Amino acid sequence: MNKTTKIAIAAVVVLGVGAAAVAAQADGRWRGHGGSSHCSQGYGGGPGMGGHGGRMATMLRYFDSDGDGAVSQAEIDQVRDERFAAFDGDQSQSLSLAEFEGLWLDFMRERMVDGFQRLDADGDGQVTLAEVNRPLGQMVQRMDRNEDGVIDRSDFKRGKGRDRDVDEDSDS
Repeated sequence: MNKTTKIAIAAVVVLGVGAAAVAAQADGRWRGHGGSSHCSQGYGGGPGMGGHGGRMATMLRYFDSDGDGAVSQAEIDQVRDERFAAFDGDQSQSLSLAEFEGLWLDFMRERMVDGFQRLDADGDGQVTLAEVNRPLGQMVQRMDRNEDGVIDRSDFKRGKGRDRDVDEDSDS
């Protein structure tokens, strides 16, 4: 496997873990707003169901090839190479967009299943509209930091733990 291929696979892994971290930060911010009891029952379920721990557990399950509960760089490299080869249908040592889509969906499947399980409050294997409404029902109330009745850019934190107004011309 050439250096460019390995870099591409590493980028896939980094993007997946990075997306998980961003989602976990947003998830924690939604649950934590206002300190009211309904927040703890919002998106993410309960203890051990979401947040950083849930995403880290997903990463461990994906890469822990020897089942010892820990992930070494060698395991990450092994799983990366195996998954890349499995989706490189024409064995060209590069992935087309269609091949990359298969790899991406395979990597994200566990996160999708975890999300489904968080929504499926009664564990019956079906997600009802009421279960979907549970995290969405009070979203504006949880996220509306300036209490103007809507969620807009000014409601999101910027910087390290400091509330600052988001510049309206900014793309961040």
